[in-house]
Amino acid sequence: MKGITYTQIAQYVVLILAYTVPAVFISFNLTGNPIPQLGLGSTMADGSGIYMLDKLDQVITDLGFKAYTMQNDSTINVFMLTMTLMIGTAGLPHVIIRFFTVATVKDARSSAGWALIFIALLYTTAPAVGAMARLNLVNTIQTGEIGAADSNLAMDARPQWMANWEKTGLIAFQDKNGDGKIQYYNDGALSKAQADLGAAEKALKEAQDKAGDTAAAQAKVDAAKTAADAAMTKYMTDEKTKKFADLGWKGNEVTKVDNDIMVLANPEIAQLPNWVIALVAAGGIAAALSTAAGLLLAIASSVSHDLMKGIFTPNISEKSELMASRIAITIAIILAGYMGMNPPGFAAEVVALAFGLAASSIFPVLMMGIFSKRMNTAGAISGMLAGIGLTLLYIFWFKGWFFIKGTEMSPNVAANWFLGISPEAFGTVGAIANFVVAFVVSRFTPAPPEHIQHLVEDVRVPRGAGAATH
Repeated sequence: MKGITYTQIAQYVVLILAYTVPAVFISFNLTGNPIPQLGLGSTMADGSGIYMLDKLDQVITDLGFKAYTMQNDSTINVFMLTMTLMIGTAGLPHVIIRFFTVATVKDARSSAGWALIFIALLYTTAPAVGAMARLNLVNTIQTGEIGAADSNLAMDARPQWMANWEKTGLIAFQDKNGDGKIQYYNDGALSKAQADLGAAEKALKEAQDKAGDTAAAQAKVDAAKTAADAAMTKYMTDEKTKKFADLGWKGNEVTKVDNDIMVLANPEIAQLPNWVIALVAAGGIAAALSTAAGLLLAIASSVSHDLMKGIFTPNISEKSELMASRIAITIAIILAGYMGMNPPGFAAEVVALAFGLAASSIFPVLMMGIFSKRMNTAGAISGMLAGIGLTLLYIFWFKGWFFIKGTEMSPNVAANWFLGISPEAFGTVGAIANFVVAFVVSRFTPAPPEHIQHLVEDVRVPRGAGAATH
């Protein structure tokens, strides 16, 4: 545990530098303000006097997209997602065990305070990174006034960062109108219809090559072609997209921009020095290793020490306990590898799901263990099972059972969500269920022993506080 703690210290230093240093450079380049949080609300450095967010809104609305600052989600879902991330952080098992690596309670409180400062630094930098990345991407492609001869980036003049990320398949371009330039704008449903047609045609070819069900594949091609034709007709006549059609543009030619690459590609987009790009790559690796190490340690200790030695096989030897932890780590790595190859969403969605599970299972028990003398084992276990069970059921309902594609019970759209709450934000609902079930069960089962109730009181009173005075 001590070894992983020191390793994570080094990894976190790299991580926070890798995240903040590029943001400082980019903020300074765009606004002249090196502090990203302030740069987000500053004026552009080009002397125009326009605020950065106003400039971003203007640029992307001219291209048919919604204003960047417009609320894209319901208020309740934003609130529930924020709450899930907050209480989920407090319940993350690999974060909790870090409190056992300090010598005193005072040190634990001090380290928690510093951790909150650095977490706040990262979280408040994120909005600036997102907004500035979007502005840099649009400015790279849309080089002039819409419709002008020099208004768009030439396909063969794409910067090196585009070529680099095209090789990964995380960003893609297609010259749909053959003018040798890249048009990036909102074409309504046309691009999706064209992509669906391309996928159907590819499936038909595979069926023909493998002597499969070509009739069914051809039917899907015909349906996709009909949908694509209808989308093209709407694109040519709809008031919002007709202005682009009149310019000879036949659809958005930036066919894919993966959400996961924007932080990694941001330094290249902003033409920052190579050492900054290398720092970001190192930070990505450090983040992965740091999180993986902490989680694997938590999993190994939970299975070998808490479950096997603490409950099922109290007389297990240290050698067998170590072997059990290694087996648990191996299984966890295999499962994590599979999930990495078949993620249920992009990085932020997966993180939100993980935080939701921690929020619905561990956080309520921590709070009740500190603030309720009446909470007992039966209540805690029942609450955890109810919270995580409800959250998992909701997630699987929309994401597929055990995240297996094709097993979804309902389309993952806002119209089908409970009270408009997305799967990523449902951890708060699970936490509420956890609290309620634990409270009810604890009231109908025997109270904890007297010494445990005194222990709960002692936890809430710092040592050395002294006796109460009147």
